[in-house]
Amino acid sequence: MCAKLWKNINIVPGVHCKKYCEVTNQKNKSLISYKKRRFQLKNKTLSSKAKKEEKEGTTYQTGIGLNLDITHSNGLLAELSTLIRSLTTSQLTEYEKLVPPFTSRPTHPHVSYQSTINYEFIVFLH
Repeated sequence: MCAKLWKNINIVPGVHCKKYCEVTNQKNKSLISYKKRRFQLKNKTLSSKAKKEEKEGTTYQTGIGLNLDITHSNGLLAELSTLIRSLTTSQLTEYEKLVPPFTSRPTHPHVSYQSTINYEFIVFLH
């Protein structure tokens, strides 16, 4: 099909066009098996997504996020406030020990890339 198109518009195809035509011709030769495989892969991903959503709830959707509905959580907020008031200072200090201290990311000047310089990278693992 590609060769006919290029002949009709009187353009000599380049390397990339020829490679693309070869790939599409190979796909067309095995069209039924290609479509079957794509259908199998699509069904596999859809079924795994459905299983995960059933287990964990919806994960990817437009406008999804952590939305706390305060209108239905009055009892929860009251319970939380009583829990906070009942904590002693020694319990609070023990809880604060469990939280790691804040470490800020080190600042560095902006470096523009130059092909003559060997660069070393620093990887921060936490």
